[in-house]
Amino acid sequence: MKIRKNKKGFTLVELVVVIAILAVLAGTATVATIAILNNARKTPVTDAADSIQNQMQLYVMDSSYDATKDGFKKYLGDSMPDLVFDTATANNVTTCSDDKIHVTLVNASGLKSSTWAVIVYTQYYKIRVQYNYDTTNKGFKDFTVSDIKKLNETF
Repeated sequence: MKIRKNKKGFTLVELVVVIAILAVLAGTATVATIAILNNARKTPVTDAADSIQNQMQLYVMDSSYDATKDGFKKYLGDSMPDLVFDTATANNVTTCSDDKIHVTLVNASGLKSSTWAVIVYTQYYKIRVQYNYDTTNKGFKDFTVSDIKKLNETF
């Protein structure tokens, strides 16, 4: 039997090993890309929720706006003009037609004197910012920001 000394090309095993390595790398890259996209979709919602939390604290101390839902809506509109205000007052928003930052005020009858919340959402995610205001001591009893949820999940 003759043995070839000038062997050209790859064996089937070598090709299979290379393809397997490329498949693992492609799978890892896909998972990483999906995670990056999800974080990119969450960031506007969490940033807006942080800003709204700060605005709530400032609003309670500001006496130039009335203590109603419309007063807070005007205050937020003046300080954060890119928000889209929705008229719904439900605790769980489940639909959104665009990628803008939407805001819904919940339980907002006496904003400087009760427990109330703001739901911030886009077409992908939502978050709830809530505070309890103590009218006797004129201060916050507690301030909470929920975990971020997908839009179709409930709080």
